[in-house]
Amino acid sequence: MKKVISLFLSLTMLLSIVSVVDFSAFAAVKTGKCGDNVKYSLDTSTGVLTISGTGEMKGYYNRNSPFLENSNIKSVIIGNSVTSIGYGAFYGCTRLTSVTIGDSVTSIDSYAFYGCTRLTNVTMPDSVRSIGNSAFEGCTSLVSVTISDSVTVIGAYAFEGCISLISIEVSSDNKNYASVDGVLFNKDKSKLITYPAGKTDSEYAIPNSVTSIGYGTFEDCTSLISVTIPDSVTSIDNKAFYNCTSLTSITIPNSVTEIGKDAFYNCTSLAKVDYNGTISQWKSISGYNNVSKIIKCTDGVIGNRNIVIIDNLEYQLYNDNTAYIFGYVNKTKTFKIPESVTYEGYSFNVTSISSQAFLGCTSLTSLTIPNSITSIDSDAFYNCSNLKFVIYNGTKTQWNAISISNSYNSYLTGAIIKCTDGIIGNGNTVTIDNLKYQLNNDQTASLVGYTASPENLVIPENISYEGYTLNVTSIGEFAFSGCTSLTSITIPYSVTTIDNNAFNGCTSLTSIDYNGTVSQWKSIKGYGNVSKIIKCTDGIISNGNTVTVDSVKYRLNDDYTAEVTDYSGTPGNITIPESVTYEGLTFKVTSIGSSAFNNCSSLTSVTIPNSVESIGDNAFQNCSSLTSATIGNNVTSIGDNAFNGCSKLKKIEIPDSVTYIGSKAFDGTAFYNTVKNWKMEFFIVVII
Repeated sequence: MKKVISLFLSLTMLLSIVSVVDFSAFAAVKTGKCGDNVKYSLDTSTGVLTISGTGEMKGYYNRNSPFLENSNIKSVIIGNSVTSIGYGAFYGCTRLTSVTIGDSVTSIDSYAFYGCTRLTNVTMPDSVRSIGNSAFEGCTSLVSVTISDSVTVIGAYAFEGCISLISIEVSSDNKNYASVDGVLFNKDKSKLITYPAGKTDSEYAIPNSVTSIGYGTFEDCTSLISVTIPDSVTSIDNKAFYNCTSLTSITIPNSVTEIGKDAFYNCTSLAKVDYNGTISQWKSISGYNNVSKIIKCTDGVIGNRNIVIIDNLEYQLYNDNTAYIFGYVNKTKTFKIPESVTYEGYSFNVTSISSQAFLGCTSLTSLTIPNSITSIDSDAFYNCSNLKFVIYNGTKTQWNAISISNSYNSYLTGAIIKCTDGIIGNGNTVTIDNLKYQLNNDQTASLVGYTASPENLVIPENISYEGYTLNVTSIGEFAFSGCTSLTSITIPYSVTTIDNNAFNGCTSLTSIDYNGTVSQWKSIKGYGNVSKIIKCTDGIISNGNTVTVDSVKYRLNDDYTAEVTDYSGTPGNITIPESVTYEGLTFKVTSIGSSAFNNCSSLTSVTIPNSVESIGDNAFQNCSSLTSATIGNNVTSIGDNAFNGCSKLKKIEIPDSVTYIGSKAFDGTAFYNTVKNWKMEFFIVVII
């Protein structure tokens, strides 16, 4: 019985022990082989990877490592009997923070720790002899690396992209490499291999021992502002200063004979490279074209089409000492483009305005362009809608010789161009003394409108604009249309064209003064478009206009004669004068026009002066109240029905000068119907 109780107690204790053991921990451990005699064990619960065994780890050249981009690995321990870390073994293990390398490891193969972005430091044992290409590339958190005295080879790009790396320390006993202030060199310091990208120094002077700057030496060194290269340097390898975004100053000595590709790629703050040699010497460097920055040589500047800003304008500098206007910095109302610009003490002729240079500069109203400009590219002044005036420091012929693209440059080509020998108006309108003038390209101006409400207006023979004289040669269509305030206007003899409706609706304007002869007026193109009375220097052109004097309307003729054409109101006794005066001019009344007083029932008497030579048809027809008519001694003809229906006209004396009496001239008069008042002998004389 005691034996049974003892067995039961033992079993109970065993079960209690088993119950507290965590068997899941064993399930979290992954194992496998990573070499012929090398195996691994990964505790996924802790992230610790242990490599053990003897000999070399396998190389994973096809990205097939069992640890490839494994996010569970946090720490790697390489056993003391393992001799190598394989190609791409821990590629992309982004959570790996620490590595312990055993004393037996002699090589760290290429890409072994590529992209291990959380790895902060690596200490290599004395056994390590080689570090492969890109072994630690992209380890962005790597702060420090310690290289033992046994390392004989450090591959290309070994520490490329290690942007936090501030120090690479090399054992002083190393026979192949050396370090100074954390910067990696070969042993005799003739080659600068790696300047840690994480160093925060803003300046660095390369030692005089250095003859070559290696591949990617200063890549991603974003804190560096200035680097001094000594005269000992002869070569600058590919990507040497790649992505040094803060670098603003660097001088290349004339000892350099070779520059690799992308040596200064993405050095965004580096405007220029100083070169201690001539342009010819620079161009003799192998790979000189790999540098796209501005090169300042001892005898000039190589622009390489780079952009510089001078006085609010962007200039693109070319290698032939010319510069193109590339753009502008701040919007303004006016820009003055110089004939040349000075950069770093050297002059560049400004010869072109590039495409879209002033694109959308709606604030621009005026622009100065030098005569050094030979071409203006497409869209250079696209949407410069307020550009109205251009000062050009050359002649009109030179302006017209400029190659100007027709593509969206109309605001430029349509502006007023002030040249050294005159104005190219391009049909633009300016206002001078309340008159609007359209400026033409032949140094003439057209009067096209007015401002305010002019009354007495003198159009000048010429106008002055921007120091140049433009002859006023035409008056445009509708120029004064509807100008009811205009009462007088003087037109100069310089005018050669008057367009339609120029004075349409000028109801207060009765005459126009013209500072030229009648012949000159009639030589004006469109002179017939003006229907007002024209007073010339040697006569008038009446254009059939009429004036009213004492209720009688007169039509004025070009020969200073006048014809009675109508009447107004209710005239009773009318004495027609021998002449009428209008605008200081005297017009001889020589005729009474057809139907002039027709049906004038209020007319009782009329006296026709000796100046009158003819009485027109129906002139006094049906003047039913007319009792007396005195005809002047120079009347030669009396028209048809002239006094027909003047039923109260009992007597009329016909002068001897009358040679023609028209049909029914006196029908219906009182004396015509009374035989005793009929004097046959008179008619006989008339007939003869």
